[in-house]
Amino acid sequence: MAAVFGRLHSRYLANTHVFSGRWALNLEKSNALFAKLNNILHLAPMAKWALSIVPISLAITGAVPAEKIDIKQSAALGITGFVWTYYGFLLRKNNAGMGALMGVNAAMGCVHGLNFLRAWRYKKQQQQNQLPSKA
Repeated sequence: MAAVFGRLHSRYLANTHVFSGRWALNLEKSNALFAKLNNILHLAPMAKWALSIVPISLAITGAVPAEKIDIKQSAALGITGFVWTYYGFLLRKNNAGMGALMGVNAAMGCVHGLNFLRAWRYKKQQQQNQLPSKA
């Protein structure tokens, strides 16, 4: 059982290569760009940045109205971004991938924190507008 777990661990979990076949390893030797893209430490931040560009640009431009922002989702994503940024500071790996991953997590924390504040202010304003006036 331990031998099977050890083989699975070394094949899937301890491997930083996305593609680890003979053709991929040969291509890595001849192509530096493929070597960088085939490393999960570089590919993961790039993929997360690709998924984060739209929410970041929408938050910067303010294209999403505050009434359409889900306050719970923004709070959860903001907290998650800050927690993963803190975790990245604890790891302190000295490679470009970790820096990029910490950057995107910090950006997501800030963007969703801003969206949370926008939605919270909007809901507070709506509650104040609905209160009956005391004359």
